[in-house]
Amino acid sequence: PDGQTYDDVFIHVEHTGEAAFQVGERVRVRDSNKYGWMAGTVSELIPLKAFPDGQTYDEVFIHVEHTGEAAFQVGERVRVRDSNSDVWMAGTVSKLMPLRVFPDGQTYDEVFIHVKREDGDNTGESFAQPLVRGAYLLIMCANLLVMNV
Repeated sequence: PDGQTYDDVFIHVEHTGEAAFQVGERVRVRDSNKYGWMAGTVSELIPLKAFPDGQTYDEVFIHVEHTGEAAFQVGERVRVRDSNSDVWMAGTVSKLMPLRVFPDGQTYDEVFIHVKREDGDNTGESFAQPLVRGAYLLIMCANLLVMNV
């Protein structure tokens, strides 16, 4: 069953008709009806595990639902924040599992609880032109490579 890390034998098994989960799929997860839903990314199928946004480790959840949201891509421009009271910051996705983002103006990537795609509306923030963004991403990747050597 979802939420367990071991397999078991059951007398009664029925097909749910639900679509199978895919590694990299965006989902919403929670452990109990007492807690709110968290956005996350499926990391493993058996047992079913997900990285909740804002965490650096994956875990099993009792409740996992499809969202239909497209998976993020490395290099994709997004907006991020850690709480509802924080201002949204622009950034670039640097890693998918766990979901990590380089906020504009920072030299390191982080995990954030709230991550959303740029929706194209004008919020008064300026964004780098695609060529500058590409150069910036290359510099960030080179810095990561040097730090990991």
